[in-house]
Amino acid sequence: MKSFPATGEELIWIRPSQNERMYSLRSGSEEIGTLRWDSSSGSLARAATSAGEWTLKRVGYLQPRVSVRASGVSEDLAWFEPGVGGGGAVHLASGHLFRWSSNVWRAEWAWVNAAGKHGVKIHREFSARDRAGKVTVAAGVLPDRELPLLIILGWYLIILQTDDAALMPQG
Repeated sequence: MKSFPATGEELIWIRPSQNERMYSLRSGSEEIGTLRWDSSSGSLARAATSAGEWTLKRVGYLQPRVSVRASGVSEDLAWFEPGVGGGGAVHLASGHLFRWSSNVWRAEWAWVNAAGKHGVKIHREFSARDRAGKVTVAAGVLPDRELPLLIILGWYLIILQTDDAALMPQG
């Protein structure tokens, strides 16, 4: 897998096959990350970039959260706590905290630092046939070593929310 690129490059999430619950993060024509669910239902997913491999899983019922762990490790590396309106915050074992926010139409999401600056933006483009997203990374806003994990987690949260909305009864 290609090394994770420097900030400023446009990254794109694509779904290579409609038959799999798997997404590929691309920089140009190169794959730099993957996000793959273990089954067609459920929340357990596995992610990989040149920076590492992780598992992501939604846990809890009354107070749900997303647990992120390095592959093969039983302690959380990060955990996401949802907030009102689909946002929330990620707590990293490094001690960093970043807010997850969206615009009113929920077409663009962002990881925001403590100063309120958008470090990673993900613009989703969901059609009936395809799910894709464009990722923009602002230089110097978020720690470089945590960017791969935040980009993976952001796309995971978007897919979970979209899947949950598809299960809601239409009235």
